Amino acid sequence: VFLRHGQTDKASDSSVSADMSRNLTCHGRQQASAASSWLASLEALPRAGQVGLICSSSASRCQDTVALATDHASDVQVLAGIYDGVNVGVCREAFSQVGHASTAAYIARGFGPILRDYGARVLLELALALDACEARNCLPPLWHGVHTSGKKLCGTVVVC
Repeated sequence: VFLRHGQTDKASDSSVSADMSRNLTCHGRQQASAASSWLASLEALPRAGQVGLICSSSASRCQDTVALATDHASDVQVLAGIYDGVNVGVCREAFSQVGHASTAAYIARGFGPILRDYGARVLLELALALDACEARNCLPPLWHGVHTSGKKLCGTVVVC
C-alpha cells in the first residue's frame, strides 16, 4: 500500500530544508486521519495481512501522516531515498515542464534516467527494509501515493 501525505502548507523558501519541514494543514491532518479508517478497512478484507512494516521519508509531513493514519508510528523505518533532496533542482525543472502528468509523459520529455535512478535507489532501500522485516517475521508496509494490487494487502505501508 502506498499512501501520500496529506495537504501541506507552502514552503517558506525554495530550499530543501524548508521543503522537508513543511507541515500538514488542518485539512491535511483530516486526510491522514481518514486514511486510518481506509487502512483498517483494508486490513479487515479476507486474506489481508496486518501491517508489519511502515516505511516513510524523513519529511515531517510524512512522519505526521504515519502518526495520524496508523497506530504503528513508533515502528517506522525511514527510507532516506524516498525524498532526500538529491534531485530537487532537476525535479522542479521537470515539473515546471511537464506538471501533473503520467510517468510516460516525463519519460517522453527526457526525464526517464532521473526516474530510473530514483526508483533504483528507493527500491534498494525498500528491499533492505523488507529483509530486516522478514528477519523479524513480519509483513511489510509502504506510504506516499495510494495504490494496491487488489489481490491482498501484504502488510506494507509506505508514506512518502
